[in-house]
This record gives sequence, C-alpha cells and structure tokens, in this order.
Amino acid sequence: MCYSVMVETDLKRLAEFHGASIDFNDLLNILHQKAKGDLTIKIPKPFKTSIESLLGKGFLNPKDSTLAERCLETWNLCDRQDHGRLLSKIKLQEEHLRELEAKWAAKASKTAEKKRDTAARVLAKLHQDLKAYENKPIPSDRPANIFQYNWAPLLISNLESPEHPPIIRFHRYQVRPRGSEVEPPAHINMFNARLDSLQVRKTWNPLFMRRHGILSLRGFYEWVPDPETKKPRVIRFSESDGSLFRVPALHETWHDPNHQQPPIHSFAIVTTEPPPEILESGHDRCPVVIGAEDLATWLQPTDKDLVMDLLQKPYSIHFKGDWARP
Repeated sequence: MCYSVMVETDLKRLAEFHGASIDFNDLLNILHQKAKGDLTIKIPKPFKTSIESLLGKGFLNPKDSTLAERCLETWNLCDRQDHGRLLSKIKLQEEHLRELEAKWAAKASKTAEKKRDTAARVLAKLHQDLKAYENKPIPSDRPANIFQYNWAPLLISNLESPEHPPIIRFHRYQVRPRGSEVEPPAHINMFNARLDSLQVRKTWNPLFMRRHGILSLRGFYEWVPDPETKKPRVIRFSESDGSLFRVPALHETWHDPNHQQPPIHSFAIVTTEPPPEILESGHDRCPVVIGAEDLATWLQPTDKDLVMDLLQKPYSIHFKGDWARP
C-alpha cells in the first residue's frame, strides 16, 4: 500500500499540465463545511498559497476569480477558528502539566514522572503547531504529503459534459462507498485499489470503467525494513529526476440518504507489483504510472481490454528511494 503520497500543490501548474479547469465552486463547498465545524476536513496549506498566486497572476476568468476569492475568505475564517482552538488546547494542556508537576513534586514516582514528561511533550507539539500560523505562507510550489482522509486535487472527466476538457476537483484520499451507512473505519484501507481486484472487489467494481481519475505526484512514501536495524522505517520514492508523474485513481461520490450531510468526493489510487528498484528496497507494492499518451484512454474508458493493457504496461520511469521522516 501507499502509506502516503506527495502531491503537486501548484494548481496553475496542474491546470496547464493537464489542460484542465479548476472546480473552485466545489472547493468552496468543502471549505464551508469545514468552517461549520467539520474538523475531519484537512487540506494542505500550500493550496491556499497556490490560490493566492493564481489570483495575483490574473490566470483565472472573472467567474473563477470571484469563487477563488471566496475560497480564500472562507479558508482564512477556518484558519482563525483553528488558531483559536489551538490556543484553547494549549491553555488546557498548560493547566494539566502544572497539575502533574505539582503531583510529582508532592510525591515523586516513576509513574508521576512519566505522566509529566508525556504532558510536556504534548505541550511542545502544540506550540510547534502554533508556530505554523505565525510563519510565512508555505510556497505554492512545495509538494504536500497527503495521508489517509486528507484532500487533494484529482483530475477527472467532466461527467456531465464528457466532450469538455477535464476538471480538477478536490477529493478525499479514502473512498467512502456510495451505499455505506457509516464511515468505514480507518484501519480498512480504502485509499489503495489493487490492480488485481478492480473487477472483483465490491468497492472497486462499480467504479472501474466508470469513474476514473488522475493524481499528479512528486513521490510516495512506504514503510520498509531498515537494512541496518531491521526496524520499520519510512522511505520516499520519487522519479530519478524529481519530475511529476501521473497515477490512475478511482473516485466515488457519497450522498447522505437522509440529506443531512453534504456529498463526499473520495478516491483511491491504483497499485500493482513494484519495479525492481522498489522491490529491492523491501516493499511489494507501487502505484501504477501512466503516460500522457494514455490519459484519454484512462479518463474516458470504453474498451476494458485496452484499459487493462495500459495499466499493465512496463514502468516508463525509474524510482529512487530516500529515507524520510514519517
């Protein structure tokens, strides 16, 4: 599986790379939901910087410019809310740490010391998070690491008008099947779709040959054994020259049958057997990579045999592995 993926965050580059438009209206709906208190929605901050850059360069048409500006306004509101929640957490954690320090001072013990040290580490992490709001904006050209349940821009066909250019719409990295009454638990991997299960697994079969997308990556992360310590360690795989590459995905839209919650757009990337350089590093899976010449065949599938052939093509790129932090 892909522990996490490094996505391209420069929306202008993505739009030009794929000849696509950006669905700002849908992004605005997602941000509105976050502003209303849905704390599960996590979109990397470089995308906010990317939208600011788009507006500054006059890249957008008037309609999209208006929507992009509203996205930024709502995003700023979300940031202020997150900042306030973080300050409250810090205040509560400081009070908790003072109580633990007092207990340890009154009666020193290993248990009391352990609780105090743990609380101190939690407080230090909260202060690190607070600095993120005080630092300069993250550059829009810096890739972002996307984990399960994070949101990322997916290239999809215009389902209402397939003859029109594709669109870039934010989706969540973990599929929620359209008929699910509850959110599948996190321990169930629904963000990687094995190539050999696309036509047999009940989650993927309704999407295969119907709802295809493309995720643009700079790399992906896996847990592999460290050759020296034999302990699991995170490794980052990227193309040898660091360039962008395309990964096929399946996407879904969940609708609340009771009409109490907004739709959830979600996706999973297609994975397969790895090339030799990844297998030698100690991992047995890898995202499928497709070339620009196969883009239309994947996004607007008509011939199943042709689609399966392109998914099973030999890798056109060579991956390099670098040790990384989790």
